Amino acid sequence: MKRKSFLFVFWVFILLLPLTLVFPQTVIKQKKTTFSILKVTVPDLIGKTFAQAKEILENKKLGCVREIILTEKAEFQGKEGTIVRQDPQPGSETASGTKVRLVEYNPPKNVRLAVRKVDLLIDNVYWTKHPTRNTDRLIVLIMGKESGKPVKDLNQLDIKVVLRDKNQTEIYYSLATFSTSFSSDGIASVIFDAIPYGKMNDTYYIRLTIDPLNKIIDTNMANNEFETKSLADFAVKSMWIEDAGSYYKIKATIKNMGTVKQTKVFSYTWYVEGKADSLKLDVYLGPNQEYTINTTARKESIPADKNSLQVKLHLNDGLVSWRNKVIAEIDYANNILEQDLSIPN
Repeated sequence: MKRKSFLFVFWVFILLLPLTLVFPQTVIKQKKTTFSILKVTVPDLIGKTFAQAKEILENKKLGCVREIILTEKAEFQGKEGTIVRQDPQPGSETASGTKVRLVEYNPPKNVRLAVRKVDLLIDNVYWTKHPTRNTDRLIVLIMGKESGKPVKDLNQLDIKVVLRDKNQTEIYYSLATFSTSFSSDGIASVIFDAIPYGKMNDTYYIRLTIDPLNKIIDTNMANNEFETKSLADFAVKSMWIEDAGSYYKIKATIKNMGTVKQTKVFSYTWYVEGKADSLKLDVYLGPNQEYTINTTARKESIPADKNSLQVKLHLNDGLVSWRNKVIAEIDYANNILEQDLSIPN
């Protein structure tokens, strides 16, 4: 029985062996398939109605998303019922089937546009050091006039400032909402922080766009540009002693070495033979203007054999600019002058 089983298996193997030779092993190779994305140039749809824009996009194998501006905008006057913005931009390339964002200007017809016409201008620009961070702070003073009178009631204005260096390279950009009221003389300040530290000594060009969302119409854009170089600097130029009878008058000349208009020293300190006397100065000086300050020393307090006095004058850090804004100086070394002054005979 075992012999018969063995013979059966043997003859089955002999019969199947030729089939493996006649039909070799088949190897299936997977064919690599690549897909190419069809690029489409985005058409210019500005000024078209939504129906026109949609038809043009369909012919280009593109879709669309519709947005409608329902509030009145001065910049879109006369463009009612048309596309005023699109994304992607005209002329750019995008994939077939992309949905183009269409912004249609279509405010209610019974709403009338009430936009105030105001002249907003850059009145002055100055720098300070940030009180807690290692950055400089740019402060822009904006003046507003409406029909020749100071503006006092404008709030929530959008302020866009672009700061360029002397090569006109843009180095700083900011868009901020300004919500502080204008003062009684039509002045408001906008503060821009995070200017890289040490940049304030260079020359900059500031372009200020006020209210790009058109809550107002700025009647004169020419005065919205400003060239600034932070040259706020006071210095002690000289000191001397004058005989004033029963006492000596110790005098010093201080000078506004900078270009910031209407600047004053917030306070200063005299040191006469080590004795300190701190005072405030309420005098504004323009660029290159000088002013004489003084203190006194009674003759009876000075030893008879003394022929000189050790005097030091320190203009304390922190200048005050026009409209009482504290500003930074570019040079603090010249704020101190220390000398042995000869006593007049």
